[in-house]
Amino acid sequence: MLSRILTKAIYDQKRSLIYWNLGTVLLVFLVMTMYPAVQEAGEGFNDLMDALPEEMKALFYGGSSDVGISTPAGWLNIEVYGLMLPFILIIYGIINAVNSIAGEESNGTLELLVTTPISRVQIAIEKFLAILLGMIVISSLYTLTVILFKNSFEMNSLQSSVIISAGFEVFTLAIGYTAISFAIGAITGNKGLTLGLSFLITIVSYLWNGFHKFLPDVLESTNNLSLFKYYSSIDTSNTSIDITELLVVSGLSLIVVSISIAIFKNRDLTT
Repeated sequence: MLSRILTKAIYDQKRSLIYWNLGTVLLVFLVMTMYPAVQEAGEGFNDLMDALPEEMKALFYGGSSDVGISTPAGWLNIEVYGLMLPFILIIYGIINAVNSIAGEESNGTLELLVTTPISRVQIAIEKFLAILLGMIVISSLYTLTVILFKNSFEMNSLQSSVIISAGFEVFTLAIGYTAISFAIGAITGNKGLTLGLSFLITIVSYLWNGFHKFLPDVLESTNNLSLFKYYSSIDTSNTSIDITELLVVSGLSLIVVSISIAIFKNRDLTT
């Protein structure tokens, strides 16, 4: 019985998971195919990026990295790791988190499920694990794509350890917002409210981190509340996984999910 909910939850997302993986892998692959032309253009692209304000680079390109756009790390940061991959994984996590409990409750299927001998705690835990497994598959495949094809597109200087570390950066960031969405759904049971609040929190958090330098000094440090503050995309100086960041975000996510499951355990379901 332990694996039935988990297996069913994974089965329910199998088709969408295939499409998400295909789309993400193709996106990464296409960006990589463009790099030789970017490298040939060289300083022209670097000068263009240097002319942009630091705040704009932080908001739209995932930070103001010291590496130029004509380098493998710079190009991948600008095109995929800075903005696209984080939001792809976050959106995937939020959509599935919304559907896991709030979606089933809105459809009227959750009430039937909780009448079985399976506890609500087990139902919630296994549904959340299914979402994490889907995110792990997506993260693993686009990371593997970069590693396998980097030498084919003149990205030899980019170490595999750096790519793996960047993949964990994206995954860790997405876990946090997925946990928040799952918690809202488990607590409210309202699919529309959960979806709206989840994207609102994510977007406001992203913009807050991007524009925090424009805030009064007394408020500037509030960007520490945004998980995007701790995301660094591809960092060529970091060849290992940031264990501290992973533990902190994972720990906060665990706390949020645990509290929501405790509330869900005793909450009256909507009818």
